[in-house]
Amino acid sequence: MFGITPGEYRKSYNGIGLFSKLNLGEYNIDSNNRSIVLDPEFTEKEFRLMGVEGEINFNEDFTKTIIALQEKLISSFCKIYDIIIPERYIAYWYYKWDANNPNQEPAVYYFAATEVKNISSIEGLITKVIPKSMYAVFNETHRGEVGGADGYAYKVWLPASGRELNEVVPGDFEIYSDIKDIGPNSKCKIYIPIQ
Repeated sequence: MFGITPGEYRKSYNGIGLFSKLNLGEYNIDSNNRSIVLDPEFTEKEFRLMGVEGEINFNEDFTKTIIALQEKLISSFCKIYDIIIPERYIAYWYYKWDANNPNQEPAVYYFAATEVKNISSIEGLITKVIPKSMYAVFNETHRGEVGGADGYAYKVWLPASGRELNEVVPGDFEIYSDIKDIGPNSKCKIYIPIQ
């Protein structure tokens, strides 16, 4: 399997990428020994969003970028007249590929937004209409447990579910019930577009 005999391995002291057995039991509790939801709900939804966005650089402390975007959105709330649920905050993590360089890694963007009834033009704010898609909706009680590339939804549930990502929606959503409660231990719903 590894192209080396056990004797050669012992003599070389080189590491081999061994894979440990995945323990699904790890995903039944969070870091505070609380149960987490393993099976998602499903919903079909179109998003009409208004907010601000910025590119995320994972080689730097990107939390500063996110906080700045959140603060800018909060200061703009007074300009938005048709917010569906005033306290709700939506974080849309999405990807952009460079059409001229398709082999390059996509850029990652964070869109700090609120959901609106109608799309309108407000200075300093961006609007996005995300087409209707089916979503797997997970409850997350601790940042990164369920969402994100290494979270349960992508690493365990999606491969086992037989579902595929809906590539029409190039990203996923974190939906918080109150923008004032956002932090590393905030509870939110993760919406993953599927087909």
